[in-house]
Amino acid sequence: MNHRNVNVVVFAILSDALMILLASLIASFLRVSIDLGPQVPNVEAFPPYGEIVLTVIWLWGIATRGIYNPSYTPTLAEETSGVVIGTSLGLMVAAGLLYFTYRDVSRYLIGYFYVASLLLLVGSRFAMHFIFRLRNPQTTLNRVLIISEKDNPTEQRLHTLIEGDEVLNAKVVATLFTPQATDVIAFIISYQVNEVILVSSKEARLDLEGIINALDPLPVRVYVVPNEFNLALYRAQVNTLEDIPLISLRDPAFTSQQLLNKRIFDLLISVPLCLVLSPFMLIIGAWVRFTSSGGALYKQERVGENGKLFTFYKFRTMYENSPHLSPETLKTMDDPRITRIGKFLRRTSLDELPQLFNVLQGNMSLVGPRPEMPHRVALYEAWQRKRFAVPQGITGWWQVTGRSEKPMHLNTEDDLYYIQHYSFWLDLKILFKTVWVVLKGKGAY
Repeated sequence: MNHRNVNVVVFAILSDALMILLASLIASFLRVSIDLGPQVPNVEAFPPYGEIVLTVIWLWGIATRGIYNPSYTPTLAEETSGVVIGTSLGLMVAAGLLYFTYRDVSRYLIGYFYVASLLLLVGSRFAMHFIFRLRNPQTTLNRVLIISEKDNPTEQRLHTLIEGDEVLNAKVVATLFTPQATDVIAFIISYQVNEVILVSSKEARLDLEGIINALDPLPVRVYVVPNEFNLALYRAQVNTLEDIPLISLRDPAFTSQQLLNKRIFDLLISVPLCLVLSPFMLIIGAWVRFTSSGGALYKQERVGENGKLFTFYKFRTMYENSPHLSPETLKTMDDPRITRIGKFLRRTSLDELPQLFNVLQGNMSLVGPRPEMPHRVALYEAWQRKRFAVPQGITGWWQVTGRSEKPMHLNTEDDLYYIQHYSFWLDLKILFKTVWVVLKGKGAY
C-alpha cells in the first residue's frame, strides 16, 4: 500500500536533472580554478551536448535502483543508498562510453562532476525530507478506510502501524465496524477514500464477499488481511506491513508506472504548448473580456481522478450570470446564453486552452475522460463511477468519436472503453484524431 503521488516522482526526476546539470557547471569551474596539472584547451571541457548525455545516464543509473518507482516510498536511507549506487553505475557507463567515442576528456573534470553530482543529489534529498516534514502533507496522503469487526486486535495494531509510519504516506480516515455495503460506498464517496483494508476474524462476521463486490465499480485499492477464507477467486497480490500480510485484491486501472509515464508525457507536451500559446491566450482573454461583461476565464468545480474536486478552467463563452441548465438538458447549437465570440471559441475548441494549466497543476491529463460536474456525478450509477479511476483529460475517446453529437448516456461507455484499452499509443492516436476533429469543427458547440 506504499504508493507515492505521481507528481512527487516527476518533481524528484526534474530536481535530480537540475542538480546534475548544476554539477556539470561546478565541475567545469573547479577544473579551471584548481591547478592540479597542465590543462589542454580542447580536453578540459565536456564534449558537445555532453552535459545532457551525462544527465540522462545519471538519471538512468538512479532509476535502476527503484528511486523513481511510484509504487513505494523509499526511506531517506534507501534514497541515499540508491543515489550513491546509481551515480556510481552512471560513472562506469559514462567512462565506457567516453572510452569508445570521445577519449579526449579530462579525468579531473569527470571526477569533479561525479563528486559534485553525488553531493548535490544527496543534499537535495535531505533538504526535501526536511521541507516535507515542515509542511502539511495531508493533501498528498493516501486516505485509508479500515473495515473490521469490533475489538479486533489486528485492526487496532494495523491502525497504529499506518499512523506511525511516515514512509507509508497514508492516513486512516476512519474504521467502520461490520458495516453494510451501501454504507461503505457512501462513506468512500463522501470522504474521497482511495484505499480500503478489510480485516476479518476467525468468526468471519464481516460480509467480505458482499463488500468486495460492492467496491468493484469504485476507483479504490482494496486490501484484505487474510484469515481462513478462500481467496482463489480474486486476483491477489501479497504485500506486508511488518508481520501483517495485506492481500491486494484489485490493482488500480493504470499501473503506477503507466501513471508516471502519462504524467511525464503530459508535461513534455503541455509545458512547450503553454509557452508558445501564452501570447495567443492573452489575446483571446482580452477579446472575451472587452466584448462582454465578466471575466475572461470561466472557473467551475469538477470531479477529477478518484472523485477529487478541483477548479476547472475555460475561456468564458456565455454571458455573465446566465442561468444554469438542468442536469438532463443537452447542449444545443442555438443556446441563447452563448456570446457571439463564445460560439467561435467553442466551434474551434479554443475555449479549452486554459485547461493546459490544469494539466500543469496535475488536476487533468491531456487525454482521458472529461471531468464531470458534481451534480451530474450525483446521478451516476455505481458502474459509471469507474471513469474516475484514471486522470481526467482535455480530450478523450468520446470526443474524437462523436463529440457533442453523441447522446450523453453513451459517454461513460466510451470512457470505460478507453480505460480498458489504455496504452501510450492510444493516447497518441486520440491526440492526432483530436487535431483532425477540431479542424473539421464537427460536433463542437
